[in-house]
Amino acid sequence: MALHTNRPVERDGKVFDRLAANLALSPMWHADGMGVSIAVRLTPYRAGPDGPERLDDAAQAVVYGDAVEAAASDPAVAGFLQALEAAAQAFIDAKGL
Repeated sequence: MALHTNRPVERDGKVFDRLAANLALSPMWHADGMGVSIAVRLTPYRAGPDGPERLDDAAQAVVYGDAVEAAASDPAVAGFLQALEAAAQAFIDAKGL
């Protein structure tokens, strides 16, 4: 999956214009509903002549203790959660889970 960054990293004349994403989700049980903690690590990489070249030292972490709570005031987080939920539901439906 090739994700493209809006802020490419340039190092040694090479442009690292893609991001590899490591995503972790964990449900949070509240008395009045559910939340979800999210941790994302985005590692810049480029398609090199001998395969992908990555910049582990330029990786960025994005963490939300409760993304549902954060989504109430951050439209980007809200959109991300909606897209994740729709994708997960489509997968569950397609697999008959």
